[in-house]
Amino acid sequence: MKILSAIGVLFLFISLLNSGSAEVIELRYSTYLGTEFEEGDFGPAVAIDSLGAAYLTGSTIANIAFPTINPYQSFVIGPNPEVFVSKFSPSGSSLEYSTYLGGASNYSAGQGITIDSQGSAWVVGFTACTDFPVVNPYQSENAGHEDGFLCRLSSSGSSLEFSTYLGGSEYDRVSSIDLDGSEKVYVTGGTASSDFPTRNAYQGSLGGTGVLDAFITTFSSLGSELIYSTYLGGYYAERGNAVAVSSDGYAHLAGYTYSSDFPTKNAYQNSNAGSSDTFLCRIYPSGLDMDFSTYLGGSGDDLGYGVKVIETGLTRIAVTGQTLSADFPTNSAYQTSRASGDGDAFATLFYTWGWPYASTYLGGAAAESSGHDIAVDDGENLWLTGSTGSPYFPVFNPYQSTHGGNIDCFIACLSPGLSSLLYSTFLGGASADEGKGIATGYGSVYVTGVTSSISFPTRNSYQASRAGITSNNDIFLSKFSSRTGWNYDYNGDGTSDIALFRESSGLWAIRGITRVYFGQNGDIPSPGDYDGNGTTEIAIFRPSSGLWALRALSRIYFGSSGDSPLPGDYNGDDDWEPAIFREDTGLWAIRGVTRIYFGQFGDTPIPGYYSSTGQNKIALFRGTGGSGLWAIRGISRFYFGAYPDEPVPGNYSGGGSWEAAIFRPQSGLWAVRDSTRVYFGQYLDGGYPADYHGTGEDAIAIFRPSSGLWAIRGLTRVYFGQYGDTPVTR
Repeated sequence: MKILSAIGVLFLFISLLNSGSAEVIELRYSTYLGTEFEEGDFGPAVAIDSLGAAYLTGSTIANIAFPTINPYQSFVIGPNPEVFVSKFSPSGSSLEYSTYLGGASNYSAGQGITIDSQGSAWVVGFTACTDFPVVNPYQSENAGHEDGFLCRLSSSGSSLEFSTYLGGSEYDRVSSIDLDGSEKVYVTGGTASSDFPTRNAYQGSLGGTGVLDAFITTFSSLGSELIYSTYLGGYYAERGNAVAVSSDGYAHLAGYTYSSDFPTKNAYQNSNAGSSDTFLCRIYPSGLDMDFSTYLGGSGDDLGYGVKVIETGLTRIAVTGQTLSADFPTNSAYQTSRASGDGDAFATLFYTWGWPYASTYLGGAAAESSGHDIAVDDGENLWLTGSTGSPYFPVFNPYQSTHGGNIDCFIACLSPGLSSLLYSTFLGGASADEGKGIATGYGSVYVTGVTSSISFPTRNSYQASRAGITSNNDIFLSKFSSRTGWNYDYNGDGTSDIALFRESSGLWAIRGITRVYFGQNGDIPSPGDYDGNGTTEIAIFRPSSGLWALRALSRIYFGSSGDSPLPGDYNGDDDWEPAIFREDTGLWAIRGVTRIYFGQFGDTPIPGYYSSTGQNKIALFRGTGGSGLWAIRGISRFYFGAYPDEPVPGNYSGGGSWEAAIFRPQSGLWAVRDSTRVYFGQYLDGGYPADYHGTGEDAIAIFRPSSGLWAIRGLTRVYFGQYGDTPVTR
């Protein structure tokens, strides 16, 4: 399967994706991307890679003003819309590369993107250019008025590794792309050409005259060989809007049809119930036949826009779009009836034999809503994004509880059976804002879309304000996460990183990410997410002077010799605050928040996320005297463990808040309160639980200073570091 891809809107949620429970969701970053000219007439589309970097494609009219960094193509000639491809850093605050892609003779637009295992971006769309760049093409020339295209950019974005036209003598557009496990390429879209390239086709000819058919085309992993290509359509118009491929090579195609003779097989619904219906097809790996093909709709217009495959447990196919039908099929539904005659979003789950598992409306009264894309998280929850004009669209635990005006983007999470709404929010300003797609992975959700609002929510932005004049659109890219930011995630990919600080030289070594020098002998490492963007910043506390040095952010003075630095998000605003504990007096001083006295000499400070509010709570462990007292301010006091146990609280259950736990080095015992007891490690090991899997659940782990061994239970054993190094992992 692809690493991650979607056409549309861009966000990040962590614990909610894994637990299926409602969490407090916060904006990590949100940015515009655009110029004074129009962006986003087509697309945008988004993909994310294994490090949490986001890739966008779409269209821009700006021929020189669109930002370019390390580009394959730094400008375009002429006033026509052209493709752009941009890669954002995991923090969202900078571009790693950004390039134009197109010819001078006419217009082009990007509509879909995915990332392969080499970090190369595959981009699809359409072009009317006769000079669109081609490299090792399957089809070297534009065969008609408008052809689709398929390109592969290098991981640096500075070279084109493969590029081809795809089309016949009329109009052809490619709208979606996916990769299978062997990285064969699957694309879909619409064609009006009677000579569209076909091979091993289920349907070898155009179904009507002068109208669009859907198509699906499969290329080899390098793009140069056509494996199969087939029309799918009847007498009237069809369009393929989305494709998703399962691990066994079955392609799932969703779109819409106006035909009464669209090809069906083993269908749940054999006929078109209205003017247009959604269609869903499951196509054999050979392309020569279909497992099933069905209409889906009621007596009004029904348009399918997004599809995803769920392969955990029993394989199912998820579809979303828009329905104007009052009799759209529902089953086990969160919302059983249409809220607006102008249209509601819908979500439907199918079994692989073509029968619906569950189906629901999603919308509000008085105005139109539409689902534009769908994604599935590790807990099998379904995430939808799209647009709504309804101030009554259902919201639950929202980031933005009220409709901003005109049209807003929405993001919604439905339970695996579609019977419950787990999360739902508006996202937008006073003008028009539309979500165009959604992707999940690595405990994250990303969303992108278009906005004409000058008041669209932004934070930690690459571009903080709309560049477009009057009503011109900019692209937006936003990242959200639940308030479980207690882990040290130095690259923003949703997993804790193995990392160390070498005091003697000031070396920070973060495995697989970076090695930098920051600090000096006597400094105490104090990393944290000080700007609230979901990425941990390298930082030190210098007790001799009270200096806090936050790399690339700030230098402040707070505290004094003998203080213990304990940074964290103590007020729930997502930004970590410098904080100290003064053992001789029991003082906790949290910069800009509070000063209180809690504890006494000999106590071990263990602040953490002991409740689901998303705030770091003041807490201590009293091992001296063998009492084993845990005191969590404002929450609880209990006894668990004894001297010389090491307190190692963490989110061991994945439930969104910490459990009390101890590590007993003499025996290697790990005891999690009210949960489990296991033996892992030995004398002189240090316990370092963290979310090394990226699942939202902390794993038991040790660091052995004598050998540099990191042993993460159930995951891995690696050697990293040496005696005297300080682990900076959480």
